Amino acid sequence: MSKTLSPDHPNLVQAASRLQRMFWAWGSLFLVMGFFTAAVLRENYPLASAPWIVSGILVLTGRQPAYLALVAVLWGMSITSLIPNLSNLVGPDPISVILELSSIEAIALAVVRLVLLIMAWNQFMFYRILYGTEQMSGLEEDVPAIPELIANKTDQIARIAQFVAALGLVVVWASSIMNSDALTGFFLSLAYAASILSIGLGIGVVFSPTARRKIALSAIGIGFIVFISIFLVGRFTLL
Repeated sequence: MSKTLSPDHPNLVQAASRLQRMFWAWGSLFLVMGFFTAAVLRENYPLASAPWIVSGILVLTGRQPAYLALVAVLWGMSITSLIPNLSNLVGPDPISVILELSSIEAIALAVVRLVLLIMAWNQFMFYRILYGTEQMSGLEEDVPAIPELIANKTDQIARIAQFVAALGLVVVWASSIMNSDALTGFFLSLAYAASILSIGLGIGVVFSPTARRKIALSAIGIGFIVFISIFLVGRFTLL
């Protein structure tokens, strides 16, 4: 049986410190993106900033490695704001609105977001070990186990993700019976934020040590249903 490293091991202390700096960097960037989005789109898309602001607050205050998966998912799903027609439902990218980007420039901006997605995902896959590796499977026997340096709250996160996903499902179908385009758009924006949060949090739980993997998987599945439903409802009501 491999030994367990001390929580005071210099490498582990440095890793925890770097993780905290990453949280500050991603969280601050998300809040900037959120307030910038609100400033540009608040008249036509009042909730377009919600995914950025809510995720930024979670990352800044939660100190959970699972939130890095949410960071990656948000960068990936935000690419829909660069796609014509789809952006009309969830809100266009504020940078493209201000600079009036060409198709080539929009593709370049999408590539940048894909790079940020990959960066955040790699960070998540590494720093999830701070939850502790004693319960992880598939590790080499001669590799020292890592103790739990960060309190594992993935069980609670899984339940939150499932609740948000269910809320998003109710909201997206409620939007289909609205008599006002403005209300429909508002509800679709709310459902879009719920889908991002449920998918991102769910994936973060699934790939972390947890006892609530089935709940997290259900949150991901419902979140994707919500995401697809947004465009189905929007196509027949707004587009």
